[in-house]
This record gives sequence, structure tokens and C-alpha cells, in this order.
Amino acid sequence: MQFAPDPGYEHYAGTTFDIPFWAAAIDGETAVVLGDLVAGDRINAWTGACRESYPVQCEVEAVTSAS
Repeated sequence: MQFAPDPGYEHYAGTTFDIPFWAAAIDGETAVVLGDLVAGDRINAWTGACRESYPVQCEVEAVTSAS
């Protein structure tokens, strides 16, 4: 899934997320899993450590809908 960042987060342009089929809820929000997403959906992604590469590579901890 290709990622298009909001303004101010251009460092993450081109990032590819490996979104799992399982989900962890975070901050009381409903978790989103791969089967829930369609092209154009807006998401919030929580990550662990990110590698200094291009594109950025991060471990996904949780994904929620930003709609």
C-alpha cells in the first residue's frame, strides 16, 4: 500500500506499509486491518523505530482510520 503524507510529513513520502491482517487498538480507537482498507482511505499509523532509509522503513504497531 503506497502512502501519501500530509503536509509537514514529506520525509515519509514513498513509504510502503506492511499492514497486518491482525490489529491492535490504540488510544481507544478502532483498529484497522488490511482487509478494511481501499485506495484513498486516510489512516493514522503508529510506528516503532524507523530506519534512516529512503523510503523510510518503520515497524507498524497500530493503524486506525483518520476518516
